[in-house]
Order: sequence, then C-alpha cells, then structure tokens
Amino acid sequence: RVFGLAGDSAAMYIKINVLVPHLTKQEAEDGAGDYWCDLKQNQVTLSEQGAYIDFENQKIKLPAHAREIADVSGAGDTVVSIAALCVALKLDPKLIVSLSNLGGGLVCQHVGVVPIDKKEFEKEALELK
Repeated sequence: RVFGLAGDSAAMYIKINVLVPHLTKQEAEDGAGDYWCDLKQNQVTLSEQGAYIDFENQKIKLPAHAREIADVSGAGDTVVSIAALCVALKLDPKLIVSLSNLGGGLVCQHVGVVPIDKKEFEKEALELK
C-alpha cells in the first residue's frame, strides 16, 4: 500500500456524480467479503516530510529531497511503479523507499504528468546515502 497526503481542498470532488461502492476486506483468503489483500509491505509518502517503509522487518523513515514543487500529478503512480520494480528486483527496503521517493520528487518539479528523466534519476540515485 502506498499512501500520500491529499491536501486540504475538496474542490476536486465537486464534479463527482458516482462513488465507488464500499467494499469489505476478507479476513481470510477464502472468507466472506469483496477482496483479499496479503500485506507484506507498507510504504507511506509524507510529502515534504519524506517517506516511510515497513518491509521485511525493517522500518525506515527518510527525509524528503529539497525541491521546487510545481505539480504533484503522477507522483503517486511514479512512487508505486518504482517501488514495485524494486520489490520485483528484491532490493533492500532502504533502497526501495529511497528510489521511489526520489522518483516521486523528480516528477513533482514539472507541471502535468511527465516521465522521469533517466539521466537525472540515475545521477541523483548514485548520490543517495
């Protein structure tokens, strides 16, 4: 699961005319309910406060990278995508949260949904502690 701060404004919800029905989580994989989720990793984006991961018995909170934020469109998708790739590659939890937080921050520097600049990502990734 990846969570992020949604902000203080509900203005974006004004035009919603249909809400997704409330689904119930199953207590067991074959139990009653609408879905089953086997949570093995929790990663939380904390906006300007950084990011947190709880994975493989490691709990790590990292500070945010100082950036000029232009837009947050696509940041959550970027974080989830990078984290998923890192988990598939069996990377260390600290590297997972570091790289995904870095990617989310990089796309926030641009207006609209933009791809990560590969060279910029690689340069900053090599500088991570």
